[in-house]
Amino acid sequence: MGTTRTALVTGATSGLGLATVRRLAATPGWRVVLAVRDLRRGRALAGELGPDTGLVALDLASLASVREAAAAVAGQEPPVDVLVLNAGLQVTRSDVASADGHELTFAVNHLGNYLLTRLLLPQLASGGRVVTVGSGTHFGTLRKSGPYPRPRWEDPRVLATPREGSGQRAYATSKLATVYLSRELARRTRGSTSSRSTRACCRPPAWPATTPPARRPSTAGSPRCSSGCRARRPSSGPPASSPTW
Repeated sequence: MGTTRTALVTGATSGLGLATVRRLAATPGWRVVLAVRDLRRGRALAGELGPDTGLVALDLASLASVREAAAAVAGQEPPVDVLVLNAGLQVTRSDVASADGHELTFAVNHLGNYLLTRLLLPQLASGGRVVTVGSGTHFGTLRKSGPYPRPRWEDPRVLATPREGSGQRAYATSKLATVYLSRELARRTRGSTSSRSTRACCRPPAWPATTPPARRPSTAGSPRCSSGCRARRPSSGPPASSPTW
């Protein structure tokens, strides 16, 4: 009898997350854990996918919720073979705050994913993978990524502070942070001789047919990646003074 592998997917009740968990649940040898903000929808989806489906409450806008979700996974689930960081959001302004007072887009798309990854690293199976959904929007006008302006290159503590500004720029900035999260995790685990060596990568989205075209942001210039994504800093302006890891 084959070994069953476990994939934990955030944002599993709609869009890319929903397409991912349905495909995994239909693949022999895989079971899925749904990490969702809306437990009602999560329970309905778990009932559709089958009795072996796991479910955990997760609101990335609250670091307390992230910690509770990680503790629940560690206490209730077997080692995780693949962590899929799919959940994210985009709002129209950058002055909206999370439960912890951080700029909401940066909080959900980066800080929450960072903390969840860090807390679940000990729970990953040997050779586990961390897959983050990125976006070509972090290239901004460099590669004509639709209406998205270039991201901000500032200290992460500044980026996490709500302020007046474009929600699209906040989104592009959060996706740049996503790239660096994946790159740093890949760097720290690259060349490891440990049997528990973790592989990390980020990928631009491939939109499922169920997603209306109007809801699909441009991915022009999106990179392909295997152990992290490429990012380019403008020649002008200082780099961040503290790391995103």
